[in-house]
Amino acid sequence: MSNNLVTLENGKQLTVKREGLYYVYTQVTFCSNREALSQAPFIVSLCLKSSSESERILLRAATSHSSSKPCGQQSTHLGGVFELQSGASLFVNVTDPSQVSHGTGFTSFGLLKL
Repeated sequence: MSNNLVTLENGKQLTVKREGLYYVYTQVTFCSNREALSQAPFIVSLCLKSSSESERILLRAATSHSSSKPCGQQSTHLGGVFELQSGASLFVNVTDPSQVSHGTGFTSFGLLKL
């Protein structure tokens, strides 16, 4: 995917080609049951990496595991408006990638120029 505003790089991050005001969003659906010893929350972070700065977190959400089903689906949504410079890259980090549901419509990430 590539156009005059954004490029998808390594299938993981979006790099902005034109500076401006953008609405950035993500939805991450994950399997909420945990059999691990720790019941730590599932954390989703929307991150920015720019040429002038190191990596930083723009938005973060934590969701408690609340299902005892084999795979109780839960979703976390993040979205906000940010002034982005040309060359800035956006990506999403999660605490446990093995829990993410990758099926059609479950997990998404994108941006819109305002």
